[in-house]
Amino acid sequence: MATITLADAAGRWSHLARQHKEVAVRGLRMAALAGVQLVVRKIIPSHAPNEPVDTGAYRAGWKAIVIPDGAAVLNDNPIAPIIEYGIRPFGREKIGRKMLGALFAWLLRKGIADSPEEAQSMAWAVAMSLAEWGRPGLHIWRELNEELPKLVDREVTRAMKGYDWSGSFKK
Repeated sequence: MATITLADAAGRWSHLARQHKEVAVRGLRMAALAGVQLVVRKIIPSHAPNEPVDTGAYRAGWKAIVIPDGAAVLNDNPIAPIIEYGIRPFGREKIGRKMLGALFAWLLRKGIADSPEEAQSMAWAVAMSLAEWGRPGLHIWRELNEELPKLVDREVTRAMKGYDWSGSFKK
């Protein structure tokens, strides 16, 4: 049986801390990818009939990006904060042309309005309703944050168990 003194141990296994970190970072990156899949396949569809899937841009905006010591999950689509946090009632403020145009296009695209004239009047009615009542947020990011610790634990554990540590020990 080989004996290793404490004086030899530090030099012999110093590389293990680096390898543990590399394997753990690989697990974090896998957890980020799993988080994106969770949002797209489970969390967004769970909000039916209010799920934000008009053009698919919001759902397609979810991504996992690599950062130096791990990964990040984000959605940088401009509509993401509105879907996440909602729209506050804005009362007597002026309803803008861009908002009416977006509502007009949405009403026609979804087939809610039968003609452009009907879509124009309905867009104004929807804008007035939003001005008075607002719209609550869906808090999709919050739901993902509740699940991320479990995903990270699962993926880092899987990465650690799957790594072949037998070649890691110097003789």
